[in-house]
Parts: sequence; structure tokens; C-alpha cells
Amino acid sequence: MVIANKKKCIIVLGSPNDAEGNLSPIALSRLKVAKELYQAERVFILCTGGFGPNFNVTKHPHALYAQHFLLANGVMSEDLLDSVLSANTVEDAVLSLKQLNDLGIEEVLVVTSDYHIPRVKFIFDKLFDNYQVFYHPADSQHLDESARQKLFSHEIRALKGLKEKGLIINGKVFL
Repeated sequence: MVIANKKKCIIVLGSPNDAEGNLSPIALSRLKVAKELYQAERVFILCTGGFGPNFNVTKHPHALYAQHFLLANGVMSEDLLDSVLSANTVEDAVLSLKQLNDLGIEEVLVVTSDYHIPRVKFIFDKLFDNYQVFYHPADSQHLDESARQKLFSHEIRALKGLKEKGLIINGKVFL
């Protein structure tokens, strides 16, 4: 397999792992989508996720566990970019953008959960205006209905807050 396009990057947004570093079903569903995209066309992959009380309390960043999964499932180490050690979705976008700006990347494939797509799209569309951005949802049907509804409700509130208050990055307001 040869890199067909060094100007393309898959960004896998961080998600939970347990206290031992085992990836949650949410994380695994996102990583499986990223792996499928990679198998279709060998491109760069950027994993996000550092530390946070709601998603990773281990001594290693979440992105490291994500990279280990990808390496164990056929991704070549030279295709993994340095991880982004973010603590939330806004940092996922801001820190990923900083890293990609110097690499000549033109097209970004953002992988996250289906319930997360509207907020991610709002954030990334504002910040990645110089890139072609495509969104690839990971199915959340593996979650029980109560958990899914809780996540969907959280995302609706979070997106509403961003739209009402604006997204403020380095003093610039995005509405």
C-alpha cells in the first residue's frame, strides 16, 4: 500500500477510556471508522485526546491508546501524526489546526460519533475554512437508549451554548 494522498488527513476525535486505558465502545466505534477510511486510501491519521476527568484519568493520553489500536489493526506507524493532547472538542479543533497548518494538508476527514457531528461540524467549519472538511460519523447504536439520549441531549445543549455565546478562539469570535 502506497500513500495515495499526503495532502489528506483523518482526524479521530478523542473519547473515553477506563482507568486501565481500555478503550470504551464509543472510542472503538470511532477508531473502526478511521481504520476503514484508512484501508480505502492510505493517508495520515491524527488522534486527539489527552486527559480529563470525564474521559481519561490514566497516566497516558487517550490518543496513545487510540494509536495503539490503530497500529494493531494495520495502520503504518509512519502514517500516524503526533497526537493532539486536547481536553475537549474545541481544543481538538484548535490544536489539530495548529498541527496541520505546516504539513500542506488540504483535505480533512473528521471522525466522531453520530451524536457529536452537529457540534463538531459547527466548530470545525468555523476554524478549518482553508480546508476541505468531510465528516464521518461512528454509529452509537451499540449504546443503550438511555445513554444515547443523554449524549444527544448534552450535544444539543452544548451546540446551543456555542451558537448563543459564540466560539471564541484567540480573541476572535465565531458565531
